[in-house]
Amino acid sequence: MLDEIFPLQTEGKTIGHSMDASGTVVGFALTPGYETYRGLGWYGVLVQRR
Repeated sequence: MLDEIFPLQTEGKTIGHSMDASGTVVGFALTPGYETYRGLGWYGVLVQRR
């Protein structure tokens, strides 16, 4: 069971990135689904901490 919640700030974008004051970079992209399946509206997220 997945129970982690990540406070992602997309500002309405489907793809993008941000950096906070500590230098942590967050990249994200809306997952597209597969073939005719539209997906669940989830975002893939990468976090790089300094």
